[in-house]
Amino acid sequence: MADYNYTVYTDASHNAQHQMAASAFVIINNLTGKIEQGKVNFTNVGTPNMAERLGVFAALEKLPKKPGSIIVYCDNQGLMSSLESFTAGGFGVSKKSKKLDFSEEEIQILKKTKSRNIQFSWVKGHNGTTLNEVCDKQARQELRKMIATKLQKEDGLECLQVY
Repeated sequence: MADYNYTVYTDASHNAQHQMAASAFVIINNLTGKIEQGKVNFTNVGTPNMAERLGVFAALEKLPKKPGSIIVYCDNQGLMSSLESFTAGGFGVSKKSKKLDFSEEEIQILKKTKSRNIQFSWVKGHNGTTLNEVCDKQARQELRKMIATKLQKEDGLECLQVY
């Protein structure tokens, strides 16, 4: 981690029934030791892969304009491979998935990262990697809150259902 100015971990949680997702991230400034955590909520998210992707981009947006070197860890291997390929001059092609079609906004964020020393790296999920587990837990908790709030609004009742 010390070889990079910033270390980023992201994870997401997705609920297909409600088309909702939440992502969480941890950003560590390895020069100062400062740690920033964040959560982002999304609606109309169709797949877990999209939830992971949105979380990575939310974390990238939180980085300073000139952060120096960055490493981003996520437990979505296909996404990390595609992002690494794109920033290395490829077209976002992953061995694990088809070509990703990045939105214009995502392409602009990635173009900014091309001028930085950034690496995208896969970390095995649910394997005890502490910061990945922290992000996973925060994303799941945030998603549960979102669903409970939605059900309360729809029913006009207190939500007793546990997810």
